[in-house]
Amino acid sequence: MSSESGFEVEDVIIELVRQGLHYAKDPSAPIRDEHQRKARAALGLHPPSDERKKRFWEQELGLDVHELRALLRELGFRDSERARTLPKGAQSKLRAYASARDRSTRTIPSSPAALTTSPEKMPLAVAMAWRQIGQKRVSHFLEAVDLRTIHEELEQDAELAMDPISPPGVKSEHLLESACMRPQTGWPSDAKYPTVEMAAAALVHSVVNNHPFHNGNKRSALVAMMVFLDRNNHWLRPTVQQSDLYMWILEVARHRVLPDGYQYPNLADYEVQAMADWIRKNSRPIERSERPITWRQLKSILEHQFGCTFESRTRGKVTIRRIVTVRSRNLLRGFRREDQRQYLMTIGGEGREVGLGTVKSLRSALCLTEDFNIDSAVFYGDVRSADQFISKYQRVLRDLARV
Repeated sequence: MSSESGFEVEDVIIELVRQGLHYAKDPSAPIRDEHQRKARAALGLHPPSDERKKRFWEQELGLDVHELRALLRELGFRDSERARTLPKGAQSKLRAYASARDRSTRTIPSSPAALTTSPEKMPLAVAMAWRQIGQKRVSHFLEAVDLRTIHEELEQDAELAMDPISPPGVKSEHLLESACMRPQTGWPSDAKYPTVEMAAAALVHSVVNNHPFHNGNKRSALVAMMVFLDRNNHWLRPTVQQSDLYMWILEVARHRVLPDGYQYPNLADYEVQAMADWIRKNSRPIERSERPITWRQLKSILEHQFGCTFESRTRGKVTIRRIVTVRSRNLLRGFRREDQRQYLMTIGGEGREVGLGTVKSLRSALCLTEDFNIDSAVFYGDVRSADQFISKYQRVLRDLARV
């Protein structure tokens, strides 16, 4: 449908998903028969039933009856003068003929959304007031060497997955430097992107649209955002589905993050504000503070949430053991191994509070800290761990590789 309509694959996926055809996120998925008319209408294509009629092609190609018959003979088809429909197989040949004939003069709208209204007739969007989105100031920016390393890691990972980035490497050092400097625009006391969410949005926008790499720009932008958020003590919420993240990156790449049907002056600023809003709603700060907790509550958390076992010893002492999967901080290709950790502590009774320092050292010994994707919000049960999302992260990268 992309080649037939003339729209980019990303635009076709976005439009069909917005029409409710969620299985169209897979670019190789065939459109089901019951959805053909709806899908084709969304892309400005005629129904298959119309394309089977001779009258349609006479109008489409500007030919009379005799000229169309001559064209069909030229394409290798025998045509009955009385038949109102095309010979079998002629429809695809005529479609290819029309596409080749009109390729040099045909004007394709910027996206399917522009089919209903030409850009010149679209109303201006409401004037945007630049606003601060988020609270926390940025403490760590990514440099060009960081972004290059991320891309190289992606190259190696894609090679191992038999889905190589081709061609690999940096296309423009200048564009690479520019993408990394964009989040740092302005003075520290008057930054254009003063919060983690706004700087992350600017980074993703620049990497996706600057195209500093020959290929894999969307994947590099996604991983760069994850690393940037992590370095600035933010994580994506575990409620963010991979399919949502995939569609969001496609919308960023095709300039579809804003409502359709409007003209946007200073488009990049409108887009970054919308992206920062999305990041703010779908991320949260990492929480490190400890809380007052009784031994009964702590034991329940350790046993039911993290699979710890307990061995009672003399004089109120207890050994707590936990089997952990130790992994590196590399989100893509880090090592993993199982290891047993243990912690010896003295308890003063089921209802007695455990000291905050004791809880902190216990969490460190048992690998229950933010270094292992378990911050205080996860540990105390406020939210679920993001570990499951990270372990499945490869699927999003593979999906993006296909578009």
